[in-house]
Amino acid sequence: MNIIDVYRIRDILIENQNILFWIPTRAWRDENLRRLLIDRIQPLENHRMMMSIDPSNSKEEIEKLKEDGFSTMYFGDNSDIEDRILCQKTWNKEDGYCQICNEGCFSEERVDVHLKRH
Repeated sequence: MNIIDVYRIRDILIENQNILFWIPTRAWRDENLRRLLIDRIQPLENHRMMMSIDPSNSKEEIEKLKEDGFSTMYFGDNSDIEDRILCQKTWNKEDGYCQICNEGCFSEERVDVHLKRH
C-alpha cells in the first residue's frame, strides 16, 4: 500500500457507504501511511480495518496500535494479548462464519482477533 492507495480506498468507501468493507493491512508499519489511515480512513464508518501483526511485532508496537484505536488480527503465539477473540473460521473450521460474525473482524468495537492460520 502507498499514499495514493489510501486515497483510493477512501474514495471507494465514500462512494459505497451502504457496503461494509474489510481492510486487513500491514501499512501501519510506515509512519506516513499510519497517519493517513488515522486521518483519512479511520473516521469513516463503513469499514473494519484490521492491523495485521505476527510474532515479529513487539509489545510496544501492539500497544501503540491499541492506543490509536486500531483492531488487530494475528497468528502465531501471541498469548500475551489479553481478551483475544479466536477466529471461528480458522480455529473451528466453520466455513462461511465470516458472513455472520460480528464479534471478530466485523465488530464495531476495537478487537484483537487471533487466527489459527492464515
